[in-house]
Amino acid sequence: MTQSKELLAIIEIIPENFADPDADFHAVRDMFAPFHGHPVNADLAVDVRELGGVRCGDYKLTQETHKWTAFHCHGGALFT
Repeated sequence: MTQSKELLAIIEIIPENFADPDADFHAVRDMFAPFHGHPVNADLAVDVRELGGVRCGDYKLTQETHKWTAFHCHGGALFT
């Protein structure tokens, strides 16, 4: 399978020390800074809603006709 240009662009900006287990939350926020603040393409529809009590984002390319789905769970905390 060939990686998309979008995935390759994301991989390119991931810092070398991205998964540093000793980083405090300030360092982690600084590492994530390159991922934030980028404009969203006009052909991407974003629907932020709550599912099962959890805030979720549903992202869809408006020009696409196939039914591919990518499911991503953020690696944050889980409380039971």
